[in-house]
Amino acid sequence: AQFLSELEGLRERRKWIKKAREFARCPSCGAWSRPDVVFFGESLDRDDVYQAMELARSSDLFLILGTSGVVQPASLIPKYAKDAGAKLVEINPEPTALSSLCDLVIRDTIAKALPQVLANTEKMTS
Repeated sequence: AQFLSELEGLRERRKWIKKAREFARCPSCGAWSRPDVVFFGESLDRDDVYQAMELARSSDLFLILGTSGVVQPASLIPKYAKDAGAKLVEINPEPTALSSLCDLVIRDTIAKALPQVLANTEKMTS
């Protein structure tokens, strides 16, 4: 939050980039900070994958949002949900490798479609 408020006051692109570079370094040792993401070619944490599979198996409704559906092992997780009886909903502008498994496919961006889906889901469960 502090970083964002500092950036808001900067008008020049050069100053903004300088501040962003400062933020990207560890304040203790000065090394570059690593974002909390998995880059292409890296492995997912095994415990996280197992937990996702178990959660998928216990779900009633499984949303598939903005993925190609081809990267393993993440692309297997919707299949665990489907095999356990969950309804699958895909929101993606383009067809994916998982589209044929889905009970409902919405061809739109997540930003446009998800708020409507969530609003309707809340109405159905109330």
